[in-house]
Amino acid sequence: MIVVPSSTNQASEGDQVFDFYDDFNGNSLDTNKWLGASSDISISNSIITLNTDHQSPGPYLRSIKTWTSGNYIIEVKVVSHTDYVRFLIGFENNVYVYDDGGSNYWGLRVNGQRINSWGYDVPANGLVGIVSLTIVSKTILNDPSNNTPKEWSSYSTNLGRIQLNSWANSDISIDYVAIRKYADQEPTYRIE
Repeated sequence: MIVVPSSTNQASEGDQVFDFYDDFNGNSLDTNKWLGASSDISISNSIITLNTDHQSPGPYLRSIKTWTSGNYIIEVKVVSHTDYVRFLIGFENNVYVYDDGGSNYWGLRVNGQRINSWGYDVPANGLVGIVSLTIVSKTILNDPSNNTPKEWSSYSTNLGRIQLNSWANSDISIDYVAIRKYADQEPTYRIE
């Protein structure tokens, strides 16, 4: 994939633009970016699918790189998911859990503690598009099925590794993962 910042209109590789970027080229996990994951992932046509075997606990995809404090946005482009959604997005110590299993599971977790149980049953294809979690002196969740970003005052100052997971009867297919610094005036770009 090529990233084209609107300000320059010059194409760049994702690794040159973002703090972390993976568009899952090829047919195997990039071991320079990710710790080994269980066998229930597949990569085909630059799409990674988590939890192809519909197992619990499912694969935890974790980056080699770690982040401490700072203002970051993790963006994941979801291309498909099962109607029953169990998906975890974020960093080890600042993560949001989608879980159609109900309010006992969904919600924001910071530093190992469940902070808030806000959540909802994700509609069919409800996460297809960009799902993002912003950590900037608070935590902000954006997803395609929720028109209003959800904000919490809680956040971690020791983010840890990127963490993505799908489990139980759920699988999720992802086109790319990007981490970038947050800026008050957000840059515009397109990914081709």
